[in-house]
Amino acid sequence: ALFYLELFLPTLMFPEEHDRGFRLWFEELIGIWDACEINPTWESNLVGLFSRLAADCKGFVDWQPYMSKIFTRVLRSVNLPVGTGNLRITQNHNSYEPVPTAVWLANMLGGSSSTQAHLNKLFNALESFYHPSNYGRWNTKLLKLLRKLPFHIVKRVHKERYRRSSWEPAVPESARLTDADITQFVGGIMSIASLAMFNKVGSMESSAALQSLAMLRPEIVIPPLLDKTYPALETLTE
Repeated sequence: ALFYLELFLPTLMFPEEHDRGFRLWFEELIGIWDACEINPTWESNLVGLFSRLAADCKGFVDWQPYMSKIFTRVLRSVNLPVGTGNLRITQNHNSYEPVPTAVWLANMLGGSSSTQAHLNKLFNALESFYHPSNYGRWNTKLLKLLRKLPFHIVKRVHKERYRRSSWEPAVPESARLTDADITQFVGGIMSIASLAMFNKVGSMESSAALQSLAMLRPEIVIPPLLDKTYPALETLTE
């Protein structure tokens, strides 16, 4: 049932139509998602639906009451090891893919949202797992999240500032990303992107992330990247 709801529930509607749109089902579905503590098989369907809702209805959905739960679930979905043994945060393999997660997080930023503060905490928690010497099954998901999150921020900035007018509803001014929002985002993720470029399998993912970040704030990204590039050209170990 949730698979079909993810496919067919309408989210791209004009503000005056929201009473016949997401407001009919949002509270019930996010209540179901919030009440389930162990990753069920259908959680990926709800995450896909919520990510589409966040992208299509920026500024109209209040994600704030669920912010801590969202980032806790994102962290758990990566299935990281805990301690020195084989214990994992979750033993369930139904965790969802990083792409809808990136869409969801990218479109919650801005306005009075605390998304950036939670993102900073998430990056701090994950930083050691991006280290080149820290290699495991989690690398694929972490690197894909690193690549897709800046990419969808670039898409959002383009849509809000530069894209030609279309039939789609415009994003409210209060919900649009400001220059300060973009600067905070780039500054918060740069340390991880700079670390991941030396990863055994993630150089391409990191380079794509750095390319997206450089489109947003070249003055923050390019100088440290050049500082790392010049010594690498002169040695065999870099």
